[in-house]
Amino acid sequence: MLLSLDNVAQRYGVLPSVALRQGNTIDLLVLHTASKYNEWQQTDEYKNNKGHTTKALQRMLEGVKRAENKRQNKSVVG
Repeated sequence: MLLSLDNVAQRYGVLPSVALRQGNTIDLLVLHTASKYNEWQQTDEYKNNKGHTTKALQRMLEGVKRAENKRQNKSVVG
């Protein structure tokens, strides 16, 4: 609990005593969510995909393939 209190205080730039007196459970929720996001940013999946989800990358790839097929069809016809 003390570590969480210190992290909340550090995030908000206040002394731990102020965070203890004025903080509430939403502060802990924000801290937990932010720390999980920071952990995810350090994973190889995030670094390799530059933050994009696998689904988003797949949609991008499909869009490129469709554009390439259209370009090839125009050059065969024309």
